[in-house]
Amino acid sequence: MRIPIDEALWYSYPGMVALVTARYNGKQNIMASGWHTYIGSSPGIYGISLRKETYTYSLIEKSGVFGVHFMPGHCTEIIQAVGTFSGFRLGQVHRVQYQL
Repeated sequence: MRIPIDEALWYSYPGMVALVTARYNGKQNIMASGWHTYIGSSPGIYGISLRKETYTYSLIEKSGVFGVHFMPGHCTEIIQAVGTFSGFRLGQVHRVQYQL
């Protein structure tokens, strides 16, 4: 069955929220991302979607690497916190007290 793309979107979102970490030149950040997916296995590829305006994006662009973390349900406060605060304005990793 074919479904128009505007309706199909709601079958894949919302999904599990992952935490994305990045570090460059002594600066680090962590953010919540609802847009991520497995892409391929040979080699293993996992993709994330970020706005260019985010602090995490700028760190990833400079370093070329990032981490994706799938947190257990009891970590909802951490997930909510990193999805609320911006790393541009404060030392987010230290405020949330999450070890990278």
